[in-house]
Amino acid sequence: MYLAHRRKHFVGDGKIDRLYNCDQGTDKFYEIDPDTLANLSGAGVSSPGSDPNGIGGITGRLYSSDNNTDKFYEVDPDTLANLSGSGVTTPGIVPYGIGGISGRLYHCDANADKFYELDIDTLSDISSGGVSSPGSDPNGMGGINGRLYNCDNNTNKFYEVDIDTLANLSGSGVASPAAAPVGMGGISDRLYNCDLINDKFFEIDIDTLANLSGSGTTGPGSAPSGMGGI
Repeated sequence: MYLAHRRKHFVGDGKIDRLYNCDQGTDKFYEIDPDTLANLSGAGVSSPGSDPNGIGGITGRLYSSDNNTDKFYEVDPDTLANLSGSGVTTPGIVPYGIGGISGRLYHCDANADKFYELDIDTLSDISSGGVSSPGSDPNGMGGINGRLYNCDNNTNKFYEVDIDTLANLSGSGVASPAAAPVGMGGISDRLYNCDLINDKFFEIDIDTLANLSGSGTTGPGSAPSGMGGI
């Protein structure tokens, strides 16, 4: 596999500052440069399912969710290869975002319209059936610096979410720069979002949730569906 000038620097409690994207158009995983948002993975690496909708990680571990198989997978952060065999069945129906903070892993399901906390080892639901999202089509979930975020494709908005109760902290939310915001996640103190329709990546302000990237950066695939880091 080709991986260009892979950059690693350690922050916080040993997290590795690396950013990833999954694309449902190409059915592939990519590593992304956090500064330029350029692809670092050449042609990318095929996902273990056939419709990867979420990618993100926690404490050096990377995970993906797949809509076609309705499964979670753990993914090798270096090779992007599947580490989970046939995967783990998700608690919802249309699995999208997956990402974590502070030793905790979270997931959102677009059809169930719910947020879940997951066990980082078994990937099972530990949130008693989940918590309803503030929108109606939650497609991305990820966190940084003890803060958790979600993007909703129906309301076209970003929300901050309480890491314990999974309740909305952002009122009516903040408008996304994307036509179809479907992936959200970050590294260190930086937050990112991807646009499924326009094939773009954006950097987002962690406090205001405003766009910091102008018209955005074109992704390496054709339908970016997930974004997250470790």
